[in-house]
Amino acid sequence: MKKAFFVMLLLLMSTVSPCSAESWQIVGNELGTDRDYYVDSDSAWYDGLVNGGGLAKVMSKDTGYSVILSLRFVDNKDGAFDVAITSGSAYNPDGNLLYGTDMNFRHHAGANSILAKVCHAMVKSNENKK
Repeated sequence: MKKAFFVMLLLLMSTVSPCSAESWQIVGNELGTDRDYYVDSDSAWYDGLVNGGGLAKVMSKDTGYSVILSLRFVDNKDGAFDVAITSGSAYNPDGNLLYGTDMNFRHHAGANSILAKVCHAMVKSNENKK
């Protein structure tokens, strides 16, 4: 399942830029890759219990292509998250939309994974709104 997530991400990234948004906050990068991960603090939400979601952006520093993913998650309260990616949009380096797609991709994000860090950043972003 982990490999499927990264294959899907690579496919999107192969034809994918930085969308303009003022609320993108960097989460970090995936070790050994050129990809930076961001969360949109304006779209992040968390119910204070276990459910949350928002928009995440993955951008290639080498090519400038990016993908924006809409995701929902369940906080397992042990650092791990069960994530559902519901849609994605690919952008070129100029920020022009290349394509968008609906999806129903589910992934278990282990406690130290970059996707878990994205979800944790969404939780923290929501707490900062209060």
